[in-house]
Amino acid sequence: MVEMKPLVQDSRLPARIVFAAGGLARLDEECEGLGLNSVLLIAGTAGSRLEAVIANLGGRLVAHHSRVIQHVPESLVHDVIDLARERAVDGVVTVGGGSATGLGKAVARETGLPLVAVPTTYAGSEMTPIYGTTTEEGKVTGRDWRVLPSTVIYDPDLTLTMSPELTASSGLNAIAHCLQGLWGTRTTPFTQAYAERGLATLYAALPRAVRHPHDASARGDALVGASLAGAALAGAGTGLHHAICHQLGGRFALRHSALHSAVLPQVIAYNTAAAPAALATIQRCLGEGHPQGAVADAVFTFAAALGAPTRLRDLGLPRAELANVAYAIVAAAPDNPADLTVDGVRGLLEAAWAGAYPATQRPTAQRGNPLEQA
Repeated sequence: MVEMKPLVQDSRLPARIVFAAGGLARLDEECEGLGLNSVLLIAGTAGSRLEAVIANLGGRLVAHHSRVIQHVPESLVHDVIDLARERAVDGVVTVGGGSATGLGKAVARETGLPLVAVPTTYAGSEMTPIYGTTTEEGKVTGRDWRVLPSTVIYDPDLTLTMSPELTASSGLNAIAHCLQGLWGTRTTPFTQAYAERGLATLYAALPRAVRHPHDASARGDALVGASLAGAALAGAGTGLHHAICHQLGGRFALRHSALHSAVLPQVIAYNTAAAPAALATIQRCLGEGHPQGAVADAVFTFAAALGAPTRLRDLGLPRAELANVAYAIVAAAPDNPADLTVDGVRGLLEAAWAGAYPATQRPTAQRGNPLEQA
């Protein structure tokens, strides 16, 4: 009999998760179930989608905040809190990507108001207690169970209009959540189960969703994968990959979703020797033709084939700042299976800035193009 190591699974999920095509139509019903009668809507979207949300909420809608900014500036949070108090709202509804959800979470943390999240990308923020806001000094992140939505509504129809680039980069963000769920020091068998299923689902669905944006089945699968990835991150917490992306995004106002595809392959390469069990699981999810030692290359090739950014220099990051970023990352001491050194992290950033293949073995034609197989 093998003795089982003690473990603690410190995570919760939203109390209620609704997944349905056309699920947006259930928004009013879900608000009623929570006893919400005067809600604040955070939604930067315009056009028919916004009209549908407003019509669905009906008389429950007493305030609408449409200014959504990535990295969630602290000043914006205060503006929305003032609006919520002025209108005496009893709940917050967010419709949009990670920035809209993040703004709602920050408001919920400060006010204690219940939150209903309707995500329209694969960011996964709606599944985690992780929040982040930005000040003049940079981005600050933390964990607080008060920010977890009471209800999440997943409607794949809302993702049909995502551009191919956003589909790819947002999907790589979700894949990064899965990898942290596999190799994080706080991970458990439960977190790993979410991560493995999420990774396999995303790897199969994203090429289909990029090549056929209106494929409802592909969009639904990708959204399921992103939800599982968020659940994995909720248990494992963030690590090196997200620390880098938050540093770069907060300090240089770079597009958050685009950072993940450029950084993730290099983080995998950095951790390959230190996380053999996680790499074996990743290799299994990627399928035939991807040796464990070449997983970083495989993810790089996957991201490039999807059309996601693979070079930080293309996103506007000054190369001269890489050393400063490396020092800041190591000082923050994020969770990571491999030891962090300034030289090592700077080398990782240099490779991500240049868009270099992360492993010595370059991709071969035998691995195939995921878009051709979609």
